[in-house]
Amino acid sequence: MKEVSTLGETLEQQQLRRDSDIRPVQDQLRTIEETAEYLRTTPSTMRYWQQIGKGPKSFKLGVRRLWKQSDLDAWINEQYEAQTREAA
Repeated sequence: MKEVSTLGETLEQQQLRRDSDIRPVQDQLRTIEETAEYLRTTPSTMRYWQQIGKGPKSFKLGVRRLWKQSDLDAWINEQYEAQTREAA
Protein backbone atom coordinates (compact mmCIF):
# COMPACT_ATOMS: atom_id res chain seq x y z
CA MET A 1 0.00 0.00 0.00
CA LYS A 2 1.34 3.41 -0.96
CA GLU A 3 1.65 6.09 1.66
CA VAL A 4 -0.48 9.13 0.92
CA SER A 5 0.12 12.64 2.21
CA THR A 6 -2.54 14.99 3.52
CA LEU A 7 -2.68 16.53 0.03
CA GLY A 8 -3.69 13.16 -1.43
CA GLU A 9 -0.34 12.65 -3.20
CA THR A 10 1.69 9.48 -3.00
CA LEU A 11 5.31 9.79 -1.95
CA GLU A 12 6.31 9.10 -5.57
CA GLN A 13 4.14 12.00 -6.78
CA GLN A 14 5.64 14.29 -4.13
CA GLN A 15 9.17 13.34 -5.21
CA LEU A 16 8.39 13.95 -8.90
CA ARG A 17 6.87 17.33 -8.04
CA ARG A 18 9.92 18.28 -5.96
CA ASP A 19 12.27 17.12 -8.71
CA SER A 20 10.45 19.16 -11.33
CA ASP A 21 10.46 22.20 -9.03
CA ILE A 22 14.27 22.21 -8.71
CA ARG A 23 15.36 21.11 -12.19
CA PRO A 24 16.27 23.70 -14.81
CA VAL A 25 13.32 24.19 -17.16
CA GLN A 26 15.02 22.36 -20.07
CA ASP A 27 15.52 19.23 -17.95
CA GLN A 28 12.14 19.04 -16.22
CA LEU A 29 10.45 15.66 -16.48
CA ARG A 30 6.98 15.54 -18.01
CA THR A 31 4.25 12.93 -17.58
CA ILE A 32 2.27 11.59 -20.52
CA GLU A 33 -0.57 14.02 -19.75
CA GLU A 34 1.78 17.01 -19.54
CA THR A 35 3.61 15.94 -22.69
CA ALA A 36 0.38 15.46 -24.64
CA GLU A 37 -0.86 18.88 -23.56
CA TYR A 38 2.46 20.50 -24.50
CA LEU A 39 2.37 18.87 -27.96
CA ARG A 40 -1.37 19.61 -28.31
CA THR A 41 -2.30 15.98 -28.76
CA THR A 42 -3.81 13.26 -26.58
CA PRO A 43 -2.24 10.74 -24.21
CA SER A 44 -3.54 7.94 -26.46
CA THR A 45 -1.67 9.46 -29.42
CA MET A 46 1.47 9.60 -27.26
CA ARG A 47 1.03 5.89 -26.44
CA TYR A 48 0.52 5.06 -30.12
CA TRP A 49 3.62 7.03 -31.16
CA GLN A 50 5.61 5.18 -28.49
CA GLN A 51 4.33 1.85 -29.78
CA ILE A 52 5.32 2.54 -33.40
CA GLY A 53 8.62 4.26 -32.57
CA LYS A 54 7.51 7.77 -33.54
CA GLY A 55 7.50 10.88 -31.40
CA PRO A 56 9.95 12.39 -28.93
CA LYS A 57 12.42 10.35 -26.87
CA SER A 58 11.10 9.05 -23.59
CA PHE A 59 12.21 6.67 -20.86
CA LYS A 60 10.69 4.62 -18.08
CA LEU A 61 11.29 5.48 -14.47
CA GLY A 62 9.80 2.61 -12.52
CA VAL A 63 6.41 1.99 -14.09
CA ARG A 64 6.03 5.53 -15.38
CA ARG A 65 7.05 6.78 -18.84
CA LEU A 66 8.55 10.28 -18.75
CA TRP A 67 9.83 12.86 -21.22
CA LYS A 68 12.54 15.47 -20.67
CA GLN A 69 11.51 18.98 -21.66
CA SER A 70 14.74 19.41 -23.63
CA ASP A 71 13.92 16.27 -25.67
CA LEU A 72 10.43 17.59 -26.42
CA ASP A 73 11.83 20.90 -27.63
CA ALA A 74 14.48 19.12 -29.75
CA TRP A 75 11.82 16.88 -31.33
CA ILE A 76 9.63 19.89 -32.17
CA ASN A 77 12.62 21.59 -33.82
CA GLU A 78 13.41 18.42 -35.80
CA GLN A 79 9.82 18.27 -37.05
CA TYR A 80 9.96 21.94 -38.03
CA GLU A 81 13.27 21.55 -39.86
CA ALA A 82 12.14 18.43 -41.73
CA GLN A 83 8.92 20.08 -42.91
CA THR A 84 10.53 23.37 -43.92
CA ARG A 85 13.19 21.47 -45.93
CA GLU A 86 10.46 19.54 -47.75
CA ALA A 87 8.59 22.76 -48.57
CA ALA A 88 11.68 24.48 -50.00
